[in-house]
Amino acid sequence: MIKEEPKMSKALVVYFSVSGITARLAERLASAIGADLHEIQPAQKIHS
Repeated sequence: MIKEEPKMSKALVVYFSVSGITARLAERLASAIGADLHEIQPAQKIHS
């Protein structure tokens, strides 16, 4: 009988935020679900 290893799933929260509101929400979500967090940064600065 072959014993299978449990499959681990890992979540990633990826976000883009100009004003910071989405960043705060993404940080809270990632913390709540135990996910990694990654911010998408534009190639050029965006003025809000």
